[in-house]
Amino acid sequence: MGALGAQVFTLLLDLSRDFFLHAVAGYYSPGLPGDGGSAANAVNARGEIVGRSNGRAFLSVDGAMRDLGTLGGSNSRAFGINNAGAVVGYSLLPDGLNDAAFLYTGNPGADGQMINLDAWLDANLPAEGSKWGFGGAAAIRKPGRN
Repeated sequence: MGALGAQVFTLLLDLSRDFFLHAVAGYYSPGLPGDGGSAANAVNARGEIVGRSNGRAFLSVDGAMRDLGTLGGSNSRAFGINNAGAVVGYSLLPDGLNDAAFLYTGNPGADGQMINLDAWLDANLPAEGSKWGFGGAAAIRKPGRN
């Protein structure tokens, strides 16, 4: 549930088309092209929705769904979004066996980027990076909070 008290519901209408319902905005939006299966997992106070559609993480802003991509593997899923629009989730890695947590910032299709949080930790705090492995991230706080 987001700060506006919105609830996100998911509906699987058929195998060839996905839709989700956003209770506050009251709209249906078609899923990303593919074989079926959508889930909206979180909504922020601005009404931006994240989840997965056809095995890929998405961000929906003003009813327009954008594919967030992957970290090189075949699928990804977004689980959390903060009020600044930063998205977290997990992505399958290129080896097809392992997942990694991601942080997505920016605008999909423009300046957006998916950051592998395991690789970031290894590069920025190597002593700690060797102790930890993140298979996914489920939530993100607003900026400036500890």
